Amino acid sequence: MPFFNSDNRPALQPFGDQGPALRTFWGDDIMISLVDMQAGSVVPAHSHPEEQAGYVVSGTLEFTMQGETTTVGPGGVFFIPGNVEHSVVVKGTESARVVDIFSPIRDDYKY
Repeated sequence: MPFFNSDNRPALQPFGDQGPALRTFWGDDIMISLVDMQAGSVVPAHSHPEEQAGYVVSGTLEFTMQGETTTVGPGGVFFIPGNVEHSVVVKGTESARVVDIFSPIRDDYKY
């Protein structure tokens, strides 16, 4: 059974230097991603076939999905079905931390 220290994992930044920093870990069928985002960071509209669930640890996020915009703060949980376009903006002056879970694992986030 593998164990990791997330502080020792280098960050992946799939949306460029100003975008979120991801630290991903995966098994055979599930992936967890620790996501750190600066205030004002934007994850542009995108979709992926994997189902996504998340928990907001800190900060305030504005999600837009299927034409609806919702604000989610610390302690909030969200679910995004596969193949549904969505975007995220970090609101306010604080950075944000999110724990994302993907199933099945995202090959593009493996490194």
